[in-house]
Amino acid sequence: MIRKATLDDIPTLSRIEMASFRSHHFPIDEEAFYELLLDPLQVVLVHEDSRRGVTGHLLAEVLENKTRMNVDSIAVLPECRGQGTGKKLMKAAFEYARRGNIPIMTLEAPESDPLLRGFYQSLGFSVTGRTDDFYGDGSACLLLKMVFTVLLLIFIPVSAQAGEPFRLKMPLSCELGRTCWLVNHPDRKPEAGVLADFTCGALTYDGHDGSDFVIRDLAAMEGGVPVLAAADGTVLRTRDGAPDQMPTKDDIRELLADKKGCGNGIVLDHGNGWQTLYCHLKKGSVKVREGQTLHVGDDMGLTGHSGIAEFPHLHFTVIKDGVVHDPFTGEAITAPCKTPATTSSSLWDPPLPYQPVTIAAAGFLPALPDTDFLRIDGSERPFLPRKEISTLSLWVQFYGVNEGDVVEMEIIGPNDDVIAQRRLLQEKTRTRQYYWIGKPLQENTAMTPGRYTGLITLKRATPDGATLVRTRTTAVDID
Repeated sequence: MIRKATLDDIPTLSRIEMASFRSHHFPIDEEAFYELLLDPLQVVLVHEDSRRGVTGHLLAEVLENKTRMNVDSIAVLPECRGQGTGKKLMKAAFEYARRGNIPIMTLEAPESDPLLRGFYQSLGFSVTGRTDDFYGDGSACLLLKMVFTVLLLIFIPVSAQAGEPFRLKMPLSCELGRTCWLVNHPDRKPEAGVLADFTCGALTYDGHDGSDFVIRDLAAMEGGVPVLAAADGTVLRTRDGAPDQMPTKDDIRELLADKKGCGNGIVLDHGNGWQTLYCHLKKGSVKVREGQTLHVGDDMGLTGHSGIAEFPHLHFTVIKDGVVHDPFTGEAITAPCKTPATTSSSLWDPPLPYQPVTIAAAGFLPALPDTDFLRIDGSERPFLPRKEISTLSLWVQFYGVNEGDVVEMEIIGPNDDVIAQRRLLQEKTRTRQYYWIGKPLQENTAMTPGRYTGLITLKRATPDGATLVRTRTTAVDID
């Protein structure tokens, strides 16, 4: 997998640098890597293997008012060379340049290394010049250049050339929009702190490299929601045994250090460079083995809460030739987002809908709820005994709320009278948000029997001046 480097990668980057360049030039130390990662014009990409962790990196710099990107170096651990890592890193750099509309890529290669020069020329680079004593030891280097039109020719997908398009089915056994929801997409913006899904919307988070399918709550997880093979393939790797839990800050640091943020997971190989990754499966549920041949729809395990996960869900990643792709567009996630989005090349069969915001669940409770309770059991209750009610509460669960959204909630009694209402302005963009309102009972009183209705409305101003509206109605009978 190719991804952007983070500050947590610095010790590994320095180790790879020392192993690769100690005898050629002064390697970059940890302090220098820190400065590179904070510079928005520096590009630091890493190749990560699920077993070995980070095995190589590419350093590049965007120059001349973003009209040229120069590849400064590629470094791969000695024991991992000869496995195509350098080529994967270069392809990811090409996609980065295309995403940024950078028309020219350049690099330097030692004149004394014809194999390296041949590698770059095989990717489309041409020799444009020569510089003496470039490395400070009297040796010369060749200057190589490639223009954007050549990049377009390189990135024709192998599967498209073969005439056999790669297609995906739902990786969960659930009803999308009713018992599960797609709440996060891959992040299309490489800049830290800048978010965009493939529509340029906010259904993602910084550095996210997959699609998140969330289930209702922990009760649904315990009931079992199968994870399915999204396409025919062979099991490359599996991991099981990680606990299902809400990770603490210390847990997250440890999981990141151990490269186990995925928790319990499965990697499938589908041929022609395509792979899929399934993360956060339930402990003890993985039922496939390495080398096993699977068919689309085969049951591989259960949705869980392992690894770095705020709630039970499946993190699903699509990879082509080592580069993460967005299944909604079929593009590498380094490609720019678009409004309106183009999904004609979607990998989903049938196409899955994009929902910018979802009212996932709502219901009534006999007392004021708390978030922990709703995370455990967010099911609707069609009936409540009067004697158990201290505060009749209406609650709602949203996915994909944005800063500035307006939320309105009402409880309407059996006589069509409004007995509680609330209007609020969403202060922060969040993946998941709970709200509730309540009607407390006075001492020695009881609820009037009958049907109570809850009305929830979310309104969002869109960039084109329209208003997006989502509504949900729920009801409870009180006797």
